[in-house]
Formats: sequence, structure tokens, C-alpha cells
Amino acid sequence: MAVADLPGDAIAEVYTAAFAEPPYSQQRDKTERAMALLPTIAVQPGARAVLARMDGELVGGAWGWRTPPGLCAEDGPYPRRLYDGIGVALGGADAAERLLVGRFEVSSLFVHPDHQGAGIGRALLTHLVDGTSAWLLSWLASAALPAYRRWGWRERVKFTSGEADVALLTIEEVPG
Repeated sequence: MAVADLPGDAIAEVYTAAFAEPPYSQQRDKTERAMALLPTIAVQPGARAVLARMDGELVGGAWGWRTPPGLCAEDGPYPRRLYDGIGVALGGADAAERLLVGRFEVSSLFVHPDHQGAGIGRALLTHLVDGTSAWLLSWLASAALPAYRRWGWRERVKFTSGEADVALLTIEEVPG
């Protein structure tokens, strides 16, 4: 994944639109912080990104990386406390390591609201994960959570992370 290859302004627009409504109610400043993480995300082990376009217009995207031993790299984009919280929720650091290390960590998946419900999110996720075992966090109040379950993702645990109640979901393989 090369950050220079990603259309930053277009990604930021779609990302902001995708997360503007509840439960996220994300403002442009949070989008700017998320976009500022892209260079760090790009150098994580096994980092990948995919984008969706319709008629030449960007309508969605997704990115992530392979989870390293310890759950996060020293130079990782997210704070250690996030992964410590995941470890606690899963019953300890050893349990988290056994479940998550080596899986593909879906860091972000977003689709412009005008295009949600058309299968774009599923297609992005399928291409991003590319048939490998994976994991992600989803807000419990997110409209995407029931979709993940329908697509075969297994809810492992629910917990509170920062400002949101979330579920950690895994999949052994994503059918193509």
C-alpha cells in the first residue's frame, strides 16, 4: 500500500459522509485525524487498501494490516490502550494473542451513504481480506453490525472502547 497512490481529498470526503450520521456523528476534524494516520497504516505488516468507484467516482474504501505479535507494532496507528482493552475483553493478553495474531485487522471500512446497501461494503471487505482469517471492531449501534453477522463474521466479545460500545468479530475465511 502506498499512500501516494490514494486520492486523499476524495477519500476524506467519502469517509466524512459515511461516518457523519449517528451513531458516529463524526465531524471533519476526526476525519482529518484519521487521514493523518494513513502513512502509519501504510507501513504496518501486510498493509492493504481497496477503493470502490462507480462511474469514476469514489464511493467507498477499506484498509487494514496483519496483526503482529503483541497485537500492535511500536509505530502502530492506534494507542496501546485499545489493544490492552481488547486483551481484557477477551480474557487476557494470551487469549487475545492466540485469537488475533496473524489475522488481518480490518481498520476501516466505509461507503458513502448514497451507495450503502448496494453490496459495496461486502465487496470491499471481501477484496481487502482476500480469503484470509480476519478481525474487526464494530460499534454495537452501527447498521453494519447485522450485515457483518449475515456475511459470516462471528461475534467474539462486546466491550466499551473509548466512547463506544463495540463488538469484536472474526471470520476464518471470506468467501469470494
